[in-house]
Amino acid sequence: MQAEIRWCGDQHLALLIGEVVNLQTVLRVVDLNRRLLDSELSPLIVETVPTWCSILVHFDVEEVRPRDFARLLDEFVRGLIQADTLQIASRQVTLPVLYGGSVGPDLEFVAEANGISAAEAVRRLAEGTHFVGMISFIPGQANCMWIEPDLALSTPKYVQPRTLTPEGTVGLGGSSIALYSVPSPGGFQMVGRMPVPTYAPYPILPAFEASPILLRVGDRLRLRSIDRDQYDTIAQSVREGTYAYQIEESTLTVDLSS
Repeated sequence: MQAEIRWCGDQHLALLIGEVVNLQTVLRVVDLNRRLLDSELSPLIVETVPTWCSILVHFDVEEVRPRDFARLLDEFVRGLIQADTLQIASRQVTLPVLYGGSVGPDLEFVAEANGISAAEAVRRLAEGTHFVGMISFIPGQANCMWIEPDLALSTPKYVQPRTLTPEGTVGLGGSSIALYSVPSPGGFQMVGRMPVPTYAPYPILPAFEASPILLRVGDRLRLRSIDRDQYDTIAQSVREGTYAYQIEESTLTVDLSS
């Protein structure tokens, strides 16, 4: 398998998988990341951070010398056979979203940019499968790509980023979906909002007992459309600590030969 290795300080190495941001590259990054964590190098690794086209590897300098780890990593990557068919452990996660209106003020703009109605934009957002390619700029924020190209939407980002994006906002920038996990600045077009958290530093719901971050790289999301009454009911169940997420363990098989 081909991957370029670059130094990032004295305890990190970056594996560069490709230069083109597309679903095929992201899938290969996720596959390589999991193979690396399942390999004999795993005891030497503190953590990995997969992104669209690369993996940042934090290794333990108390267990291995930097040059030795770089050599071992290079040997590991060179020894991998790049398969045309990938099988990836991938959870199916369904999240409720209220689209448009005051919580999704940019929905009409997104629809117009794609030459479709707002209702059709909601249909595509809700029926599409969104692959989590990285957990990015703010704690727990998932950035996703559409798996079905015929459903994908695309839109420019804000020319000047806004200073505040409410927690739970679903944004679209380019053809990437971002789930804003905490209040933050942002530049993606706001198309809707979730009444459920994706980041909880304190385990307010059972889904956060193992980790404060709900979503994982490799998850597949469905952003189910709900109405205002459903939004309010779900939000109340979150406050009461009774909300149960729809998460199914499964496997994603993808043919990358074409």
